[in-house]
Amino acid sequence: MSWSYFWGRRQLTPGQASWSRLQHYLLEQMALAEPATVVNRTGWHDGVFATSNWTIGSADEPHYFVGQLSGSPTLEESGNLSEWQTYVGQLCRGNPLAIFSIGTALAAPLIASAGMENGAIHLVGASSTGKTTLLQLAASIYGSNRYVRSWISTSNGLAAVSSEHNDMLLPLDEIGMARPEDIDTAIYQIMNGSGKLRANVSGELAATSHWRTLVLSSGEVWIAELLQQIGKPLRAGQQIRLVELPVFGTYGAFDELHGHTHPQQFVDELKSSCQRYHGAVIREWVSLLTERHTELSQYINHEVGRLSGAWANDKMASQVQRVIRRFASEAEISSSQGPKRNLYRQSTELLRPG
Repeated sequence: MSWSYFWGRRQLTPGQASWSRLQHYLLEQMALAEPATVVNRTGWHDGVFATSNWTIGSADEPHYFVGQLSGSPTLEESGNLSEWQTYVGQLCRGNPLAIFSIGTALAAPLIASAGMENGAIHLVGASSTGKTTLLQLAASIYGSNRYVRSWISTSNGLAAVSSEHNDMLLPLDEIGMARPEDIDTAIYQIMNGSGKLRANVSGELAATSHWRTLVLSSGEVWIAELLQQIGKPLRAGQQIRLVELPVFGTYGAFDELHGHTHPQQFVDELKSSCQRYHGAVIREWVSLLTERHTELSQYINHEVGRLSGAWANDKMASQVQRVIRRFASEAEISSSQGPKRNLYRQSTELLRPG
């Protein structure tokens, strides 16, 4: 039995004539369509920030994301901003590492404006100290717990994941479960912001993926311990780009339990809240950034310079000063200086309950 269908008043049936008619129709519609820009990478495209779920910002023509992402979800949204502030943000009060993790998540879209290179923060601590919970907390800015990825992958796989998180946070859990050889390569590859050079089927150079990202990592081992397993020293370039922090809270990663008598009760509440309320903050944050996109670079560099000047001195090695600039770039969203409606005021209004 033959098939047919109607498009407007035109009947289409299998055959060359119908194919030519369809092509003609599509060309007509393309001529009538408004001009638009298609992008295949998340993040900033001049004053527009594009993701697979939404696009925010103003430009001469609309932008549409057409990139191919993996089957794993990137951005997910559950609940609204007010609910995240009440049930997640409130639990960060009195917990420095939790606040720092949120700050790292918010700093990722600022890399381009700050002119900073890719970087990573590696949280190191014993088992069951709350490291993964901190990653899930940071991930709640963007999506559910599934936004957290694993170090258990090849260096090429981690490069592919990095390209999906351009201008966004990349949380990577359990570095100790990955092969040291892959970690050694991945650190430089992720931090350099580009994939390996490859040839296509015709032997020509294939397009190389590029990205900007901040990594928030966790594990029970230090990077030097991993590299010792393959007989490699921890190089200065790796130390600058992947800064390691010990988990130092009174109760593992936390100091304030917000009325709970046992740390695990607090962690359970925080995990549950992150899973219930997530993904709303990044949309609001990007909206604030796009409103001030033209002045972001000047403001951020002013604040990074101010904080670096307060923290560093001439006796410090250049590597130490570069790490200080990294922390300053993340801390400037909490700065009390700057324009009348600066990022400090905007970010604090964004994160605290109304």
